[in-house]
Amino acid sequence: MTEHAFISSTKAASLLNVSLRTIHLWVEKGILQAWKTPGGHRKITLASVEKIQHQQSEVAERNIAHPTIVIIENNPTQKKYYQDFFNEQKFPVKLYFADNGYAGLLSIGRHHPDLVITDLEIPNMDGFKLIQEVKKQAELSKLKIIIISSMDKTDIEQHTNCHDCTILSRPVDFELLSSYISQYLAKL
Repeated sequence: MTEHAFISSTKAASLLNVSLRTIHLWVEKGILQAWKTPGGHRKITLASVEKIQHQQSEVAERNIAHPTIVIIENNPTQKKYYQDFFNEQKFPVKLYFADNGYAGLLSIGRHHPDLVITDLEIPNMDGFKLIQEVKKQAELSKLKIIIISSMDKTDIEQHTNCHDCTILSRPVDFELLSSYISQYLAKL
């Protein structure tokens, strides 16, 4: 189509898979080029929509190659430490956080991570129950889990029945965590 082709806001929202409100905000911020009809309807240039589509596909292609990690941690300070750690290490991963066991289980189902890092003492569904639920799912049987806890390793293994989980002591030894993550990423 030509650069002078125009489409409606509704069509632009559909093509870009965003809400109509997002389209209107993008027009107001100049991200999408548009004009208003005398009746107040926005007409958006197809070229500006195609430019955003191209950017979205580039981001999607970059994200495909990155392993996914879900971190389940309810302590805001510890979450910040994790974020800083992953930023400093420059691991090529997609990172998702959940602050309780239930949200963690949903995040695991939604993002299909390659690795989960979890605390055991988390609200709504503790880490023990979360790991039991994960281990029940055949499609998650290969999921790598790193448990961060101040509990005794033997007690954790008995209560989780997760003998293939990596257990690290709290406070988190980020150098050791880096080593485990590097080894794991090398195997992907």
